Amino acid sequence: MRTALLLLALAVVGCRSYSDKLAEFRGHYLQGDFEGADAAVDRLLAKETGESVEAVARSNGLGVKAGKGDTYLLLLDKAMTQLALGRPEVAIELMRKARDQLDAHESKTAKEFFASVLSDDMARSYAGADYELILVRVLLCLCDLLVHSSQTEGDAYAYALQVGEKQQQIVESPLGEDLGYKPRQEYRRVGIGAYLQGMILEATGSLDGAARAYERCAGYEPDVAIAQEAVRRAKGGRYAEPGEGVLHVFYLAGPGPFYATGTSPPTDLALRIAQIAAALVTDSYVPLMQTDVPVPVLAVHVPGVPRLEVSAFGRKTATETILDVNMVAGQQLEKMMPLVLARAVIRRAVKATITTAGSEAVKSSNRNSTGDAAEFGFALANLIWTASERADTRSWSSLPAHIQVARLPLPAGVHTVRFGGEAEADVRIKAGRDAYAVVIRPDPGRPGVILVDRLSGPADSGADLPEIGESKP
Repeated sequence: MRTALLLLALAVVGCRSYSDKLAEFRGHYLQGDFEGADAAVDRLLAKETGESVEAVARSNGLGVKAGKGDTYLLLLDKAMTQLALGRPEVAIELMRKARDQLDAHESKTAKEFFASVLSDDMARSYAGADYELILVRVLLCLCDLLVHSSQTEGDAYAYALQVGEKQQQIVESPLGEDLGYKPRQEYRRVGIGAYLQGMILEATGSLDGAARAYERCAGYEPDVAIAQEAVRRAKGGRYAEPGEGVLHVFYLAGPGPFYATGTSPPTDLALRIAQIAAALVTDSYVPLMQTDVPVPVLAVHVPGVPRLEVSAFGRKTATETILDVNMVAGQQLEKMMPLVLARAVIRRAVKATITTAGSEAVKSSNRNSTGDAAEFGFALANLIWTASERADTRSWSSLPAHIQVARLPLPAGVHTVRFGGEAEADVRIKAGRDAYAVVIRPDPGRPGVILVDRLSGPADSGADLPEIGESKP
């Protein structure tokens, strides 16, 4: 008896969640200690892959095999520390590796989604939350803009297209079709991919295409003023005044969402889905229970993030939220929760059925105290099996709460641009061309970092490119 209780205690204590394992990394990252966060994620990658910490650090994570365990999820956090440390080229390679693994593991059918009925959700290969599948492409686009700008041979426009394409693919996914509930059809569409497309097209003189892209963004984001202004500007044919270029600011603001462990009773909808899914997955009748089950809950640090004032040359503007990551993550989890609950309910019911069947078999063949002891053993096994279940709290821990954007036209030349408070950076503006700055502040009360694209640094001595067309009055 004492041994059984000890096993139960060990099972419960050993259930350390993924979010707990990321606590050290997240602590460093949210304080703007990007070197400390990078070292912390290196240790996690080493443990996950079996590589030495030194080997992971030496290759900046590029040498590890992305497909092992949760490696590709950790690579997303590694990419964010590398970006914050001024290495967008490395961030691109890490994100590409992670993106390809996420796409390969994405759940597209009910059988794939309910595949882990005999263990817990942590036993499944991580498929990524749907908002993460969008954000990896958004951040690939921003990183590419920092490396190549939009007027060279980079892949920024391709990544911007992927944002919209992936969103369309997710919304049209057949997941849940055979269960009578398709949660992804109810997702709110986001406009940041269309905005990025419009911005890049406008910068290269394709104003008609820019106007169409901006209109899509404004349709998805009717309350975002910068999208409405972009539509009017593109249709009016005015990129900027003669002799001026444009600085685009992307503010990765505040601490983004992550998952923690919670419990929930199954809803009526979840039970109905579970009844259908059980027949699909187990090909047999499974008696369902209505006890509380472990589920992921969204942890959000702050509900909102202040705008960032951007000023230079006596001009100023302020950023505006174009993607509220916290809101999108919360809405998507709410829509997916009936499927998450149904999966947990089926898992618990299957475990109870297996242990009950084993107990009954032993009882029928043993009519003595041995049979009683075996029955107790099966009951205890079910208790331990159930107690060890964990909600899937895996998530991309270093995403921002908001992505905010601003657009500031400036005369050609080098300008000291202020980004709220005392933070500033020198930016070279070229006539008729875009410049890009990415501001990363996980804690809005701390300085964070400012990254300027490689073609707009003050030391850039490259020849000026010709202006885009002729500005119309």
